[in-house]
Amino acid sequence: MQPSTSDAALLRLAATLRDGGYRFITPTPATHERVNRRAGNAWARGVEDVFGWSRPFRDGVLAPEIVTLVREAGVLARAGEGWRSLVRLSSLGDALFLHSAYPTDAADAVFFGPDTYRFASALDAYLAARTVPVCRAVDIGCGAGPGAVLIALARPEAEVLAVDINEAALRLTRVNAALAGAGNVVACQSDLLSGVPGQFDLIVSNPPYLVDPAARAYRHGGGPLGAGPADARRHAAALHGCRGRERDGPLPRGTGGATCWARRCLDVSRGRPGRVRRGTRGRRLR
Repeated sequence: MQPSTSDAALLRLAATLRDGGYRFITPTPATHERVNRRAGNAWARGVEDVFGWSRPFRDGVLAPEIVTLVREAGVLARAGEGWRSLVRLSSLGDALFLHSAYPTDAADAVFFGPDTYRFASALDAYLAARTVPVCRAVDIGCGAGPGAVLIALARPEAEVLAVDINEAALRLTRVNAALAGAGNVVACQSDLLSGVPGQFDLIVSNPPYLVDPAARAYRHGGGPLGAGPADARRHAAALHGCRGRERDGPLPRGTGGATCWARRCLDVSRGRPGRVRRGTRGRRLR
């Protein structure tokens, strides 16, 4: 399927920033807010401020060709006497991923942050430790698509489905997959696995689990601790593999095949604030 004009512009925007050396490590929302409140940070002074810190910008801050691409992509909005981008770009290894601008107030916001880096680290470790072939994989609730893209790049022979109920997420996943050169990613709308029949060798998910006062569907886990009873089954198995079966829950103990228990596989660095680098300047969070 050929990308729309706006999607093609969004892809060119991301590729232009990448080729220009753009990098940004996205911190927690609390850190983002605290840094943006500092004196002198109300308005953007460069591309990292616009597309990383989501600060409004005035004319002359971005090159004209960048502004044109932002406008053609449909992600430019008025902000007082200036403008703001409706998307951010975050680094993950050598790749860049588009996701929603800060603050993520919209009902269809696409999230990316420190938990994404932990998820990616766990997934990388899982794929590196196993040589079992993956013919078909799926990332449930793909968001910006980092899980699907990582699998697709590590297993280029596999068909990798990226499913979500959020059309905004699917749009960004398609663009992010194209940007990363992951041509074997297929983004499609599905509520869990209801819209994608068949079997999978690998199923991964980084589902919503936070306690969100606004109860946004793509962030809120439900319940007082972010894991409501209705979603407990999904939250229990953040990452697992299966062979010869279609499942959306954790595999029983002793099951054969390429199995990865969530507790064991996700026992990676807890991502303490002191281990997450802030922005592009290499300073550690406090």
